[in-house]
Amino acid sequence: MKLLVIDPGHGGKDPGAVSNNLKEKNLNLLLAQLVADKLSAYDLKIILTREADTTLGLAERVKIANRSGADFFLSLHVNAGAGEGFESFIHTSCSAQSQASAYQSCLHRQIMAGLAKHKIRDRGKKRANFYVLRKTKMPALLLENLFLDHPREAKLWQTKGFPPLLANSIVCGLVEALEISEEGKNASRDHKIQDVFYTVQIGAFRHRQNAEKKLQKAKRRGFHDAFIQAVERSP
Repeated sequence: MKLLVIDPGHGGKDPGAVSNNLKEKNLNLLLAQLVADKLSAYDLKIILTREADTTLGLAERVKIANRSGADFFLSLHVNAGAGEGFESFIHTSCSAQSQASAYQSCLHRQIMAGLAKHKIRDRGKKRANFYVLRKTKMPALLLENLFLDHPREAKLWQTKGFPPLLANSIVCGLVEALEISEEGKNASRDHKIQDVFYTVQIGAFRHRQNAEKKLQKAKRRGFHDAFIQAVERSP
């Protein structure tokens, strides 16, 4: 089973780009969570470097990825600086024949296809000496998803349908790049190994919404067979 580390850029004391009543750190986390949720349908393990609005240094992000032994590292960002459009980055040391370059091509193509209806400018597949690309031991890619200081692109980010559309395009690119499928997961579920099963409880909550949050967190961590069971208690 492949392992993917998704890195929502910035967070906590570091807001990232700020413009048009938007903070980059919030959009990065939202996008990462949407991608992770959509990937839960596939035979893939996922780790998020942060799951809330917490401060996390670049070295810490890299350490999480390297310690996990991940197959791929994906860092999510939103751009700023009087430009417009989408662009993707791999490290400057990566050759055109590298695995990182192949992954970049898959994701870049799928994302631009998803953004076509909004006529987003393709700023190209690029290389940069970013810390998280330089220090990670596995193929790594950084995405800059539009510009917060571009009025039309900022407005897009504020529409209900855009973040899910972008997340779905990223997922399509990951599915192609990592060659993952839903078939293996479904087949493993249908295969009965033994007649005795042991359950593990990771939380008990009075309110359903708190249970739902814990369930989604468990699934993002790779526990795809987790579920909620209601238990009535006598007064």
